[in-house]
Amino acid sequence: MERLSELRKQEEGQKALLRESLNQRRALENQVAALQAKVLAERRRLEEERRRREEEERKARERAAQQAAQRATPPTVYVPPPPLPDTVGRLAFPIPGGRIVAAYGVEGPFQVLAGPAPGSPVQAAADGYVAGILYVPNLGYTVMIAHTESLSTVYTNLQEGRVKSFV
Repeated sequence: MERLSELRKQEEGQKALLRESLNQRRALENQVAALQAKVLAERRRLEEERRRREEEERKARERAAQQAAQRATPPTVYVPPPPLPDTVGRLAFPIPGGRIVAAYGVEGPFQVLAGPAPGSPVQAAADGYVAGILYVPNLGYTVMIAHTESLSTVYTNLQEGRVKSFV
């Protein structure tokens, strides 16, 4: 009987140890879950911080590009052009040493010209004033020159939008 009592005490002790182990296991599982939640929260915070930093860097690059563009572009001052003549004499060929690639109307409402080499200078077909310079990404620079109230010439596919005045 004493042996049975001893075995019951051992069994009760083992059950107590098992309960204690299970309680400790649950506590550890809760701690692990809490740590995992903290790790996930930290990952989300770092990802948000990375996105915010990238957005700030993108905005800073845009601001710098805008400031550079503003510094590079001098302020536009409008000077009214001189009065245009009523007529213009004979029009000069705008590319010295160049040739006609497509006559007027063959490839649309334009005449296509080519210079003797890439980057050949283009000159105005007649006296006039620059009515506008425009950069079109697929076409390059376009310069429009007004010769009279009813005659203007347009030069497209230019590599640069610089003009020189010869008086």
